[in-house]
Amino acid sequence: MEEEVPPVTALEDRIRRIEGVADLTLELGDSGLEGIRVRVQPGVDESKVLEEIRKVLVAYGLSSRSVPRLDPSMLRPVHPTEVDEPGAPTVSVLPDPVGLRAEVAIGDRRETATAEATPDGAARAVAEALARLSGEEPPDECHARRVTVGRVPVVVVVVRRADQVQAGAGVVTGDLAQALLDAVSMAMGRG
Repeated sequence: MEEEVPPVTALEDRIRRIEGVADLTLELGDSGLEGIRVRVQPGVDESKVLEEIRKVLVAYGLSSRSVPRLDPSMLRPVHPTEVDEPGAPTVSVLPDPVGLRAEVAIGDRRETATAEATPDGAARAVAEALARLSGEEPPDECHARRVTVGRVPVVVVVVRRADQVQAGAGVVTGDLAQALLDAVSMAMGRG
């Protein structure tokens, strides 16, 4: 049975909607996305188009420097997470003119924060929004990395507050934003 690849289609659609993109080809291999070929429209500032593509790739959990070999099921947009547990935080991380925007919600209360479109920036924005919702000071420093343990993708976050350094991890089970929120929550001593 052939594997469905709707997440790749969503990524492709998102990149095609960037102003200045004339054509796009996603190169898929046995283990997932191996490359992206983009042709820009004549007369368009290539650097601006590439910056917008970088923001989309980061929002989808990919590195724009080197697109890693990923299972296509991992290539999905970062959307608000549905949680059955009342009062459990939900998160969305989306491109923003300044880089990216994280929105964390607990029940009816929502907070947003923006940061540069990098893994560290995504962790910082989620941590700031979560701290505001909790009435805490945000961490002084946040670092995030995506690692693979066996064949399982994991987000690892390290935060520093004053002299205290804490770490947390979240297993990516399909929603990268939720894994990031889980890791940030744990690193901030909330999970």
